[in-house]
Amino acid sequence: MLTFLLYHEIGPFPRPSANLDCFCSDERFRSQMQFLKDHAVRVLPASEACELLSRSGSMEQCGVVLTFDDADANFLECALPVLDELDLPSAVFAVSGQLGQRAGWVKDPRNAIPLMSGQQLRSLPAHRVEVGSHSVSHCKLTELSDSQVFSELRDSKSVLEDLLGMAVHSFAYPHGRYDARVMELVAAAGYVDAYCTDGQRRFTGPSDRLCVPRKYITYHDGLSDFLHRIGYVNEV
Repeated sequence: MLTFLLYHEIGPFPRPSANLDCFCSDERFRSQMQFLKDHAVRVLPASEACELLSRSGSMEQCGVVLTFDDADANFLECALPVLDELDLPSAVFAVSGQLGQRAGWVKDPRNAIPLMSGQQLRSLPAHRVEVGSHSVSHCKLTELSDSQVFSELRDSKSVLEDLLGMAVHSFAYPHGRYDARVMELVAAAGYVDAYCTDGQRRFTGPSDRLCVPRKYITYHDGLSDFLHRIGYVNEV
């Protein structure tokens, strides 16, 4: 089974106010990544995995894809060193209008964590970390007009491409919100792959490259939960 995993914040311990569905401890993260390495689980770059899915039309291939939404600054301290050490690829989705700021979309200001700056995003090793768009402002695209959605998509893509000096082909839906209208606008803006949070969806064909399902990894997930997410239930 090919599984796309979704992480947000990685850190030593959560704040009392933290959304635990969007937090994974650095200790658990390392144990999860070490399991993938020790058991020779194939970890694919996101764009390569989507291309495989497009050709095969199913998720029956074995492997894991690691994705990180929001481009939290702590990715540099708590996730990237582990990924570098274990030689694992990943994808990070950045909110272009809030680079170098604190997350402006959270309800509780205590959870407004620092985001990577443009310079930090540019410093990510391109051979290991694919950078995609997470919109300009992390708004719920389904609640915007066509022109507003297209601006969020086009402008974020343009800013990130200018910053990185390379094409940006992937997008992650903020708040996991999308519908057929938004998907059409994502394609019109020039994206090839787009990622959702519908972890139970099945990939059925090339058109699903605009709604690739991902499974959350949260604070509550121990190693046995992680193994179940990636289909290693017999390893528990």
